[in-house]
Order: sequence, then structure tokens, then C-alpha cells
Amino acid sequence: MKKIKNFVLASAAATLLLTGCAEDYQSDFNVNKPESVALAETLNAYDVLKNYTGIHLGAEIASDDALAQNALYSQVLANFNEVTLSDAFSYAGMVADNGDIDTLTVEKAVANAANSGMNVFATAMFNPAQFNVNYMKELTKDTWVEGTQVDTDIVEDFEKYDAGSKLDGDGFSVIAKDPAGQNGKVFSNTKNAKFMSIPIQLPEGAKLKDVQSISFDYRSSNIKKILLLRVKAGESIAEKQFDKPEAKDQWAHYELSMTSLADNITAEDMEANTFSIMVGQGATPQKVYVDNIKLHVAYKTEGYYVDRPAAEKAADVKKGLDAYADALVKKYGDRINTWTVASDLLDDFLGEMKSTDATGDPSEFYPNDYLGDNYVADVCKTIHAVKPDMKLFYEESNMLGNDMKQEGLKNYLAQWNEAGAQIAGVNIKVDLPYHADILEDTKAQYETLLNSLKETGLLVRLSDLNVYPADKSGAIQGISQVTTAQLKEMASFYTYIVNKYLEIIPENQRYGLSFSHVNASNVGVGLWSNYNRLPTYVGVANGLQSKETTW
Repeated sequence: MKKIKNFVLASAAATLLLTGCAEDYQSDFNVNKPESVALAETLNAYDVLKNYTGIHLGAEIASDDALAQNALYSQVLANFNEVTLSDAFSYAGMVADNGDIDTLTVEKAVANAANSGMNVFATAMFNPAQFNVNYMKELTKDTWVEGTQVDTDIVEDFEKYDAGSKLDGDGFSVIAKDPAGQNGKVFSNTKNAKFMSIPIQLPEGAKLKDVQSISFDYRSSNIKKILLLRVKAGESIAEKQFDKPEAKDQWAHYELSMTSLADNITAEDMEANTFSIMVGQGATPQKVYVDNIKLHVAYKTEGYYVDRPAAEKAADVKKGLDAYADALVKKYGDRINTWTVASDLLDDFLGEMKSTDATGDPSEFYPNDYLGDNYVADVCKTIHAVKPDMKLFYEESNMLGNDMKQEGLKNYLAQWNEAGAQIAGVNIKVDLPYHADILEDTKAQYETLLNSLKETGLLVRLSDLNVYPADKSGAIQGISQVTTAQLKEMASFYTYIVNKYLEIIPENQRYGLSFSHVNASNVGVGLWSNYNRLPTYVGVANGLQSKETTW
């Protein structure tokens, strides 16, 4: 019995000690236990996170997680009071190339999240990198004018050349006068065994495949060899054989259909706009002449664009934006009360709105190219016309240490609200590096950011909240090798992050915090690993209570 009593007393003492440490963890509270056991007991002594705060506490998950209501979804439901479906409302994912809008793709996922009792914070309707660029190009393209059908003859009679001159590609033949005195200038060759080569340039839009027939006049001093015509385009050479000339030193007319040559010319070379025609007998001796080379060509000229008035393009872009915003709010406005209207519109280096002239990323689309910077305010008005009480946020990333961008953000928010946007809050993605050598600089930049957000006078939400191990430059380091000691250091950093938010942002401007990578991943240490709490969980829990974390 004595041993049993001692065991009971020891257990009771341990229980009292564990309960007392649920609020403030001290490193010496269970020195007689293995470190891993002591740490596990400390972590498990904490309540679920949402019970420590009155602000919105959110997590970001994929729509599929909400749809499946899997373990991650259950974990989020237990610990958070707000959820963001990170992939739910991409313009490119919902708007087809023809402009059709499919709002049903995430209906079940949104319903599951909304019915759970969590607030749904919706991602951005408009982001330059998430437009359906094909559709937006269709809305903004100029007026296309179809080409016209042309049926014509292309004639080379050599009259434009000076006598004695040579043509490109033929070093032996020359421009000469017609020995019969009939045809003006002709192309001639007196070199033994040589052919005459004539370069052909078709009109713009015409190709070799459009040539239907070739005709020419030919005169020769040699009537013992057959006459040949060759068409050379690219690597293709096609040849037509004619009979021997019937009369010496007399002009004769010859014709051929291109169908007799086409089989020996590749499809690629039939697309040529320039090629050469070789004519002759390659006889010895010879005096040969060619003239009046005529190609009958039937083709369609190339179409072209005519500039469309800027006002027309602007009107079409506005319709494309308004239709999407209208469709989303009408479909989900009864379940979603907080929405990000737009995100990442500002250039990281200039602090101004991105545009084709300034940024020029062909994979992105910038409505302000057509509508001006206040298109954001106009979209907000469209949303509020459908749901007047919709709480709208604007979102930006890469703000840490970027004073120019922070100043630009404040200016644009003020400008849009002056234009009637009624934007209620600003959502900033916060991804913070952890390294002892840069920790003080990171903290200073973070506090500067919070003070800048405070100056907007709007609700402030920090999202994608994530701490990652970094080198001195801030570049991410191997998360899989993070030690328990490092996790404890990061936990203290998380406490600082949450504490500073609560300290600097006035109560009436505190919307809340949202975490990405709640479970450990290759880009963040998370608050859990395989659904087991990490020391970082303690850091957040203490921060929400405005307490310090010490180990």
C-alpha cells in the first residue's frame, strides 16, 4: 500500500503541475522527465487556438480539402474560426475562352465551409496573373479585316534592268537586247552547258503553292538538246522537260501547269514567297534567250487589324470584369460576407500599378491599361450594387522591407475609397524568414509594415502567415532538417509576430490572422507535423494571449 500511495501522490502532483503550466510554460517544470515527453505534455496542455482570441483566426486550405472534409479540414475546423479556400475563385479557372462563367466548380466546397460555422474569407476576384488571358485578348483585340481574293499574272520581262547587268544567283547570264529586235530586253546566256536562273519574288501574301501555271518565250541556237525548266524553292527542285526547239534562233512560246511540278516540292517549300526558275538546255555550244516569264497566281491577301476605339475596348473589359463579379456575388453572397476584390496589382519595385508598359508580362492582364487605375473602385461599386453589406478587402504581397510599395498601397487605397470603392480592409501576405543574424532586421521591417498598415485606417488582416528557416540572405533552407531547438526559437518569433500585431494595430482595425501551411511542408515549418502540435503552436497560442514564450 505504501508504494501505491506514493504513486498516487506523485501522479496528483504531476497533474497539478501540468495544469498550472497551461498558461506559462517554463523550461524547468518537469526536469525529471525525458525532454520529448515533457515537450509533448506541454504542447497538449494548450487549448485549441480559436479559444484564445476574439479576432478572426483563419487557415488556408484547398477546395478539395473542404470538399472531402478530410483530416486537415477537421483540424482547421477545430482550431480556427475562419477559412480561405486558396484555389476557389480564380478568374482563369471559372471563365472560359468564350467568356462563359462557371460558378459551380467550388459550390460544394464553399457550402461545406460555410455550413461548418466558420467564416469564409474569399480569395481575390481579380489578379493580373489569374485572368483568362485568351478571353481578355479577345475582348481587347482590334477589328480584323479579311484579305481579298486576287487572281493575277506576275510577269518578268526584264525591261527594268540595264543591258549587261546580271541577276542574283546567276553569274553567267546577262541582260541583253533581243537579237530579233522584237522584245526589247531579254535574259541571255552564251556559256557552254549553263542554264539561266531567274529569281522570282511573289506579291506579299502569295506563295509558291498559289502559282497555277508558268509560261515563257525561249530562243536557242541549239536544237539538238531538250529544253528544261526547273523550279527551285528551299531544298526542293522540280523539273519539267520540253521537246527540243523546233527552229534554230527563233522565238517559241512554252507553257506548263504547276500541278506537274508540285509533287516534287515539299509542303514547307510550297509556302515560299521567293524562289528561282531555271531555264535552258545546258548545251554546247549555245546562245539562248528567255523573256516574258509569266506566272498566273491566285491567292488571298493577308488580313490585317484596324485599330478599334479605346472607348470600345474599355467598355468590353469593364463588361468582362463586372460580369464575373456579379456572377460570384449572386451565387455565393448568401454564404460569403468577406471578399478580396483584387490582389497583387502593385509593382514590387515601383510601388505603382502594374501595366503593360511598365511590366509587360505576356502571361498577365492589366485592366488599368484600358480602364485606368480606378477600375478597382468601379468593380467594388458593381459588387455593392448586388450585396451592399459585402465587406471588401484589397490584398498585396512582398511588402516586407518595401517602403515604396507600402507608400503606394496607402495612396491607392485612399484614392479608390475617395472614388467610392468602400474597401473595408487590407490583407497582406506575410512570409517571414528566420535566421538569428537577420532576426532584428526582420523584426524592424515587420514593425514598419504594421505601422504603415495602421496608417491606412482600414481593417488589417495578415494572411499566408508563415515562418521559414532561412540563411543570412533570407533564402529558404532545408525545413526537413529543422531541430526541436530551432522550432522553439521560431515559436518565440511567432509569439513576437502575433504580439506586435495586437500591440501596433488598434483594436478597431484588427480583423485577424490567417495561416498557410498549418502542417509542416517543404516551404513552412507549420504549427503541426502529421497533425501533432509543434512548439510553434505554443508560440501562436501565447501570442494570441499577449504572453511571452520562453523555453
